[in-house]
Amino acid sequence: MGSPRAAASPSSRLKAIIGSAAAAYRCRRPNGSVTPTARSCCATRASSRATSSDENASTASLEQGGWLRTGDIIEILDNGEIAVVDRKKAIIITAGGKNIAPSEIENALKDSEFIKEAIVVGEAKKYLGAIIQVDYDNVGRWARDRALAYTNYKSLSQLPEVNELVERVVNETNKRFARVENIRRFAILEKELDHDDGELTATQKVRRAMIEKKFARELAIIYRAEG
Repeated sequence: MGSPRAAASPSSRLKAIIGSAAAAYRCRRPNGSVTPTARSCCATRASSRATSSDENASTASLEQGGWLRTGDIIEILDNGEIAVVDRKKAIIITAGGKNIAPSEIENALKDSEFIKEAIVVGEAKKYLGAIIQVDYDNVGRWARDRALAYTNYKSLSQLPEVNELVERVVNETNKRFARVENIRRFAILEKELDHDDGELTATQKVRRAMIEKKFARELAIIYRAEG
């Protein structure tokens, strides 16, 4: 099987297409049953290249028969190829018990030139929210074209007009998803995410484990109505 490649349309819903579900790969639902249906966990037969350098961690992920649990949530496309949707540990379980893959929605939001980063939240909540970092260059250009004054990222991000711009992006994105996956409320970050502040990994990915600690202000805005 070849290397992962960017998914074709709809690209926002898939992280990568990793190939066909051949004999060396099998898909397993969270309840343990092996299945060819979509939104399953994918397990791949372990190899010397697939196992971790940490022998204990690698052994813990192995099943009987040499299968390695990858922890990926996948979709099987109409052509039989497997597409990675999200990591199992990143799945949000809402108060209503719905399982949501946040990266699908986040990537859809980031399809907009005005959104640089999006963090979907909603664990144990009645609805989903999103923490948004606007794209400073593109939104700044948009603001200047409309003679809107700002001095830095913070002043730009807090303009009422920018909030309306992001709201339009969110509303358009919601049309692409089921109602339970819709973003009901959002909050725009007052600062850009920074690796030095512990908000991003070395590869510029959001540290989800830091959400509650780092984004208390934004979470309060999103869920203030819940009391």
